[in-house]
Amino acid sequence: MDLAALEVLDPATLRVVLPQYLAGRIGAPEASAANFERMTTLIAGATDDELRALVQALAVEGDEIRVYGADPLARRISRTWTRDLLVPGTLSGIEHLQNAGDRVVLVSNHLSYVDSTAADAILAWHGHADIADRVLAVAGPKVYSDLFRRLAALCLCTLPTPQSTSIEGAERIGPRELARRARHSLNLAHEAVQSGSIVLLYAEGSRSRSGRLGPFLRGVWRYFDIPGLCIVPTAIEGTDHVFPIGSEKLGPAPVSLRFGEPIRITDPHTAAEQAHLAVQRLLSAGRLPVPGEPAVR
Repeated sequence: MDLAALEVLDPATLRVVLPQYLAGRIGAPEASAANFERMTTLIAGATDDELRALVQALAVEGDEIRVYGADPLARRISRTWTRDLLVPGTLSGIEHLQNAGDRVVLVSNHLSYVDSTAADAILAWHGHADIADRVLAVAGPKVYSDLFRRLAALCLCTLPTPQSTSIEGAERIGPRELARRARHSLNLAHEAVQSGSIVLLYAEGSRSRSGRLGPFLRGVWRYFDIPGLCIVPTAIEGTDHVFPIGSEKLGPAPVSLRFGEPIRITDPHTAAEQAHLAVQRLLSAGRLPVPGEPAVR
């Protein structure tokens, strides 16, 4: 099923095909069967208007650089669908995020396309849906590139950003256009932080192929150039086993989400190095950077 097919389906048909589609992305048979029951029950209770709104939002999600709010039905679907994948989803250090103030950027390692989905679900399951609802994930173009990823993005608040041409597989656009898009996205991120959103930033710029924390992109300091900002270091582990790079199917695996002590920004130019070290402190040994690798490239 692709986006074009979804657009022509009426609500009654969607109630049948969406549970099949979502459960079908799970490769483990028992988990897939349990998920099908969950999704059937949840989507059967959705109104026709909710289903039409979801499809309409899917049609435009990620098409331009702007803030996309989470679709309410999609968010309910995501937080239920992940029950059969994040087994368990553990949370620690939430007090650091709660005490960080009103202007916050989360800086996290990046392992999988389900990192943001997992973080949202784990926060909500542990009674912090109010915090999860404020998170705005900065997302590269691939996040919106097919129906499944676009549906996952629709479950969250996201902000598209162009991917650096230094990243393998990134769109090849001219430097001026890249700079223009990046500046527009950055300005929106600043505005969002100042309005109370919690911006989630994957400062490596792409998913880690080794599972280890890689260097942060040199330009990420620009996200930190906000008066009164706190960086909350964030570590997620296990999502690369839920949805490995190169796989079309997902499977159950233990996932953990950890927050560290807030970093009060005094000099945004050195904040990336500070954040990199702080994220390292939250990671298990096998996730640490390769010895001798720089913190920023």
